Amino acid sequence: MISVKDFAEALQQLAAEHGEEEIVSIGAARGQIDGLENPFVIHTRSDDMYYLPSEAIRHRFTIEKTLSHQAVKKLRKWLDPDTPSDQLPKNAFTIVRAVFSDNRDMEVRYCTSYSGSSWVEAVLVTKGTGYPLTRTDARFGFLGEWTIQHGNTLYTLVLSEGET
Repeated sequence: MISVKDFAEALQQLAAEHGEEEIVSIGAARGQIDGLENPFVIHTRSDDMYYLPSEAIRHRFTIEKTLSHQAVKKLRKWLDPDTPSDQLPKNAFTIVRAVFSDNRDMEVRYCTSYSGSSWVEAVLVTKGTGYPLTRTDARFGFLGEWTIQHGNTLYTLVLSEGET
């Protein structure tokens, strides 16, 4: 469980990022949302939803990686719902892997769909075996922050586009 102090710190971070938005409700969810297990859900007047961890975070790991301009351009094309299926990769594959110092890896994976839009997800795996521990919800964009909570550890991978 999370302490009042840790919850207050998470709220302060949310306030720093989102300023003056008015909170309509705070609740709890079951299962995993945005890589967090059983998160607190904050719903704002602007109809946005934010998720806070329900367990105290004891360890934080952050890795930043840059993807080449050509790779970003190709991935955007593959994620475009208007791209014909014969121009999509035939199999899912790992776009990038972040290796954390605690024997965990985070893989951001491209997943092909021939009946709808392809998507991207992040998967936390054990180093070496590649056994999946948990994953994020599917996204249709790949740049930005990918965060997964596993137990009391928060793993973050930030992907950005390199210069042309």
